[in-house]
Amino acid sequence: MVAPSTLSLLLPLLLLLLFTVRVSPCSFLVTSDVIPPASLPYINFYLKMRGPDKTNHVRVGDVTFVHNLLHMTGAMHVQPFVSADKSVVALFNGEIYNYRELGVAGTPTTDGEVLLPMYAKHGETFVQKLRGEFAIVIVDLAKGTILLSTDAFGTKPFWAAETQAGGFAVASYASALTRLGASRGLRELDANKIEVRDLTSFALLRSFPVFTFDTRQYKTTLADWDAAFTLAMTRRTTGLLHGVFVGLSSGYDSGVIALALAKSSVPHHLFTIIGPENEDVVNKRFAYPGHGTTHMIRLRESTYANSQEWLLQHAEAYDYASNLKRVHWKAQDFRDDPGAIGISHICELARPLGVQIYLSGMGVDEIYTDYEGKASQSTFGGKFPSDLKKLFPWPGFYGETMRSYLRKEEYVSGAHGMEGRYPFLDVDLVQEFLWLTAELKNSRFKRPLYQFMHDAGYALHAVKTGFNARAKLQKGKDETVRAADDGVGKWEAEPTLAGFELRQGQIAHHVGGNAMGVIWTHSLDGRVASIAALAEIGRKQVLAMGSRAIGFACSSGWGVQVYSAAARPFVDSGGWTLYVRSSGSAVAVAEVTTPVAKVVAPVAVAAVAPAASVFQYYTAQEIEARNVLARLTSSLRGSSSR
Repeated sequence: MVAPSTLSLLLPLLLLLLFTVRVSPCSFLVTSDVIPPASLPYINFYLKMRGPDKTNHVRVGDVTFVHNLLHMTGAMHVQPFVSADKSVVALFNGEIYNYRELGVAGTPTTDGEVLLPMYAKHGETFVQKLRGEFAIVIVDLAKGTILLSTDAFGTKPFWAAETQAGGFAVASYASALTRLGASRGLRELDANKIEVRDLTSFALLRSFPVFTFDTRQYKTTLADWDAAFTLAMTRRTTGLLHGVFVGLSSGYDSGVIALALAKSSVPHHLFTIIGPENEDVVNKRFAYPGHGTTHMIRLRESTYANSQEWLLQHAEAYDYASNLKRVHWKAQDFRDDPGAIGISHICELARPLGVQIYLSGMGVDEIYTDYEGKASQSTFGGKFPSDLKKLFPWPGFYGETMRSYLRKEEYVSGAHGMEGRYPFLDVDLVQEFLWLTAELKNSRFKRPLYQFMHDAGYALHAVKTGFNARAKLQKGKDETVRAADDGVGKWEAEPTLAGFELRQGQIAHHVGGNAMGVIWTHSLDGRVASIAALAEIGRKQVLAMGSRAIGFACSSGWGVQVYSAAARPFVDSGGWTLYVRSSGSAVAVAEVTTPVAKVVAPVAVAAVAPAASVFQYYTAQEIEARNVLARLTSSLRGSSSR
């Protein structure tokens, strides 16, 4: 717990944080089962989207470890971490922000390097000394135990189940467990809990809290809250390889984060989907000194539909109502939430800019206002009592909307290969808020946030509207320029169709009975609803549906990666450039290099027969290009029969 007087303690840490670098590991699977390499792409499908940069699959003792890395900061370090005698193995997902302050011998180059020495020094409660957003697994083969822990608010998804063989499995996503065949007792781990379980039976041996909040309310000024907020922001914005962005509304939560970025001169992007927002307030915020690049977005109906389709294809389903049984919410897949679709669209725009860290205002409504009593999930109407101990923790503090909306943030950012970070869920900051007197908390709507913006002269809008990307959609065609997929969201299937799950917008393409992979597109225009033919030239392919060329595909391993048919060229390093209109019809193949031919005349791909045996090409310079086309067609036929 933070000491009652924090201002003098927190500020010196800011200087130390300026020199930190971290690695952001983004998903994992740990199980007693053996995973055949051929099965891993199917099991690891959604997990890998969270960590597209590197996958490691190893077995230590009788335990299998799979880790997918999203490289954000510092040197790239592949997990798991294994002790010198191979008796203890650790891996995690997320960030440990204070790893340089923990007194670990030597100079850790990444935050994950502190896990083993901290466990060796402090035992099973070492997690209580960490500050960050994480899900941690420690397997102690010598003691026959497995330690599982989230951070205080369970920000990172963490699931557990028993396997068909009677063993255990834990993973970042439920899909990895169910695809493994581990569905018995499937559950999410509780927030703020360290679990120690038997490695053989998986029975719970003991548990500890991650953080113990003090419910005294005695601070009458906001000075320490301001210092803790500065530290929370500094922890999440230093030592980065990639920039940060905020989905800026005209409300308080994102506004305070944006203001802090401007005041600290941290490079950043601000994205606003105007929708129901107060445009005058947003424009004044954009103009505030110190802000980085700003983006005002007016969503079209087709853009919204395409973004929703992308989310349905790339993000694992999650039912909000699973955490809201007390208030009897109807089942709702988060992927149908306009807020989730809006965040996904912003992520899609941010990624090509190299901006991959999403700073979210998550947690303010649950902790600071209890939704003001205006929502069914409110517990105490947003008016804090003089004795907080009787109320704490209220249902939304750890669970209910806190859990459901955190999953929305995590599943959306994870689908885009990005990382969500949550300054308002920093435990030291939350503790400072709890320490404020009830009178100060109740004196004004989100009083600490209001004061932070008011004192800086930042534009304010007191009306809470909620984030609804579907509001005020405009007519017209989607004009979003979508960057070529760089590996995030690559669909990798098992080499046969047996047991493969087919979902909306997906299809397992096969030639001669052998599955080649899963094909997909970003756009509704290019959505594949039936088996389409792939004309293959080595590892480069044109995807067609009917008589339309709708995209460019490049296979990798068992997978087939398909780029959307946007109004721009996609260039493959192998020398293939395919120009396509935004409608999906082909304009021209400018240049194709194969072992036997180089086509320099513009060639439009008109049709690829479903049987993958007949190829027709049309060209405005057919006479001049006839001999080249004949050789190319022959080459295509030969490659498709391999």
